[in-house]
Amino acid sequence: MAQILQEPPITIVELDDSYDALDVARSREIQELLLGPALAGEQPILLLDFGRTSYFGSNFIELLFRTWKRARERNGRLAVCGLSPFCRDVLRTARLDTMWDFYADRATALAALRGAAA
Repeated sequence: MAQILQEPPITIVELDDSYDALDVARSREIQELLLGPALAGEQPILLLDFGRTSYFGSNFIELLFRTWKRARERNGRLAVCGLSPFCRDVLRTARLDTMWDFYADRATALAALRGAAA
């Protein structure tokens, strides 16, 4: 189960193993999970942890993009960590690695994001 963790000033969204062929209910659930932190407070810093995620489809990428857009509208930022080789390749092919910061793991991401927030 996906969950939200707080490491002030960073909100970590720990994602599930797969996001393929999302039905309406699951899509809405994930959208609320992602957009909630993106719309909370000023300058949200979101870290999406894909450490358990092995696959996602195009509908999920749209939700990620929408989350980034909402955070950006509030002068926030979005970063990702723990991407499997497949997921990293998908996001790079979509050229999203030019808009978001990619980190190998959560510890590296948190250190970098805390340094940038200071």
